[in-house]
Formats: sequence, C-alpha cells, structure tokens
Amino acid sequence: MSFEVIDLKQGSSEWLDFRKNHIGASEAPIIMGVSPWTTPYGLWQQKLGLVKDKDKSRAMQGGLDMEPFARKRYEELCGMAVEPVVLKSKKYSFMIASLDGISKDERIVEIKCPGDKDHEMAKHGTVPKKYLFQLLQQMVVTGQDRVDYFSYRSDDDCIIVPVLLDSLRDQIDELVEREQRFWECLQNLEEPALADSDIQHNDSLEWMLTAGEYLDVKEQLKILEKKEADCREKLLALSSGVNSQGGGVILTQHVRKGSVDYSKIPELKGLDLEPYRKSPSSYWKIREG
Repeated sequence: MSFEVIDLKQGSSEWLDFRKNHIGASEAPIIMGVSPWTTPYGLWQQKLGLVKDKDKSRAMQGGLDMEPFARKRYEELCGMAVEPVVLKSKKYSFMIASLDGISKDERIVEIKCPGDKDHEMAKHGTVPKKYLFQLLQQMVVTGQDRVDYFSYRSDDDCIIVPVLLDSLRDQIDELVEREQRFWECLQNLEEPALADSDIQHNDSLEWMLTAGEYLDVKEQLKILEKKEADCREKLLALSSGVNSQGGGVILTQHVRKGSVDYSKIPELKGLDLEPYRKSPSSYWKIREG
C-alpha cells in the first residue's frame, strides 16, 4: 500500500492544521499555476501564516453542502459504497489527499458541484484543467491508475468522467517535481517565483514621486558610504596603530569574541536543531525594477 490513512475528519480544525504542514491534492493546481484562485506564492504565504486564510465563498459552501447528496448518487450509479478519507503518501511525506470517496477496492471519486461551464465540459468528457492536477495527486498518493471525476448538479443532472493514468504520466512527473521544489521553498523560507498577479502595480502620483525620491536617496547613500569607508581607512593609516583623538573623532582599538562554530561541537552532531528554532518572521524588501 502506497499510503497511510490519517484519522482526521475533513473540515475539522485538526485537519486544517494537518493540511498546513503538507501539500493537499486541492493545492496541486495552485502549484502547477493553473488555479484561478491563487498562485504558488499566495499558497506559500498561507502555509507560513503570513496572510489570513480566505473565507469560503458562497459557491464553495454550497458545493460542500451538496457533497453528501452527490456521494449517495454516485454510489447508486456505481453500485458500491465510498467513504471520505484523509491519506498520506508513504513515498512523498509532504503529499496528502483528502478524498471525497474511496471504495473498499480503492476506486476513487472526486466530487464537484460546479457552475454551468464546468458542468458542460464534463458532459463532453473533459475535466477542467483547474481540477485535473488534483486528481493526478490523488493517483500519486493512492497508487491507483483511475479517478472518477463526478460532476453533480442534481440526481438527474450528473456525469461520471473516468480519468486514467496512462496518458497523464508526463504531467504527473512534472507535478511531483514542482511540488518537491515548492516544499523546499517552504522548508527554507524561500519564496517561489512571483506571478504578475502577486505584485500590485501602483502608478499613483504620490507613489511615483516617493519611489523617485527613494532611489535618489539610495544613490546618495552609496556615495556617502564609499566616502565614509575611504575616510575610515585614511584615519586608520594616520593613527599609525595608536589610539587617537582629534577634530571630534576618537579612534580606539577593541576586541570582540569570535562566533561559535556549531559544526565543531561533538554533542550537536546528528542533533536536529529545528525544534529550537524561533518562529519565522516576515520583512519587506525594496529593490529596483
């Protein structure tokens, strides 16, 4: 078995905490850059707690409310029972999948209660791209080669679209590679590449004037810092290595302790220091561009 079952109820606070420390299947489209709702950088911020989680939209809540009815209808159509479950990949420890339903013989269903456009696509046998990678991650976690995409509007207006692994192997490989890179960004506190929508473009007059003033000041600081360094070197040379005073300046020699080389401490070898690390903090960086 390629997965382990996690005893958590979907939607619970414990489940939400668990998701923050893993990459869920519904987050796969975000990492692949095909989500209409957020970007990899936006997800990175959410995972690190740098922004508040967005409240569920009315459409999302409506879909959640309809899910039990959709699951029952899927069971009727397929003649088998399925249960929602939370799974974690054994091969990729960061990868999880909160399934809408899985049968005893591990047949998987992903339920969507979509709008007209997405439902019409399902009727033509197509899974919207914004959902496809979610299904692919479910395959990776479970080791299965099929997921049923179930588009449900009512008991009389629903369609099952089987999604098969064979024609999607290259996309699965790309998904795993991108998620591994994203996970490394999370662990190293390095932001992923920014999309255009991650940056607000501000062309107000006050912003433009302040930005110009900032660049001017920064250029002046560079000139002054170089001048300061030159004067410092000249004063050191003029002091001939002796404590000196004059012209409002006092030059004295001091000694500071060297930094600790933790790699040389035998008691720390092999010890995981991460539990002792303080919580991350955010800061703002300004660069020219």
